[in-house]
Amino acid sequence: MQWSNDIFDVYKDQESEIRTLITSTSNIEDIEMKFSKVIHDAYQYKHFNGFDRKEVKKYLTILSLAVFSRARVALHRWKSLSKKTEEGFQLQAYTREQLIGDMEKKENSLMALQYHVQLMETLL
Repeated sequence: MQWSNDIFDVYKDQESEIRTLITSTSNIEDIEMKFSKVIHDAYQYKHFNGFDRKEVKKYLTILSLAVFSRARVALHRWKSLSKKTEEGFQLQAYTREQLIGDMEKKENSLMALQYHVQLMETLL
């Protein structure tokens, strides 16, 4: 959840000179891989022993749709940006509009839905 918050607040954090994993990296591909692994690991039912599986799946579905899949879209967009910058992901080189993706755009919504479906397929 904290990583997602850092992703959503990246522009504000940069402007306020707050150091986070996101504001201090030049390798967004590495961040994307680590984020995906952490989310995948967290979505394993073994972490939810004693809870009703149906309720856990509902909870994880909400988290995926509302938070994690949208954060993955931002990371995907930033990965594309980093390929245009010689030294990798350079936060200072991008505008607010480049960093803050409009999730109401059709392509961003569809990509978020694809990430959500991929994540939910990992649930047993």
